[in-house]
Amino acid sequence: MDETLTTDLARDVDTRCRLTGEFTLRSGQQATEYFDKYLFEADPHLLLRVAREMVELLPAGTDLLGGLELGGVPIATMVSSLTGRPALFVRKKAKEYGTCKLAEGPDVAGRSVTLIEDVITTGGAVRDAATALRAAGAVVEVVVCAIDRSPEGANPLADIGLEVRPVLTKAQLDAARG
Repeated sequence: MDETLTTDLARDVDTRCRLTGEFTLRSGQQATEYFDKYLFEADPHLLLRVAREMVELLPAGTDLLGGLELGGVPIATMVSSLTGRPALFVRKKAKEYGTCKLAEGPDVAGRSVTLIEDVITTGGAVRDAATALRAAGAVVEVVVCAIDRSPEGANPLADIGLEVRPVLTKAQLDAARG
């Protein structure tokens, strides 16, 4: 992505989404700031800008876009619309009625699934989804996320062989604040 575009997008996402206060993250960690990703996901123009950048990060050969519940679903839908690749909606837990599926959409067996997530800090939700999809026969090697909040230079999902491709990092968002 062009450096000016990155700076502008980082500034706009940061301005829209960064909240301060006391927050408990999914991982259980405490934080004094929080990126309320739903604020950019609910803005069709900002969501489109993020999704366009995600398109550029998709690996060749991606068969399905696996949007993680809840934040990854609108992003995966937008990326699907831009690319024509089918979306898959990955629940946190398989539903206990109807089809009892973990992943709603096309069959994943033997197909390359690129996971789509909004924010990654420790990667817990992504780890769970990748493990479950792999158990169902999917090939899962990459997750594309809007914001990577993990420590700079660290990949919290390296131990399961998952590459993280972020649109923006916490460092870029911090730098955009000036």
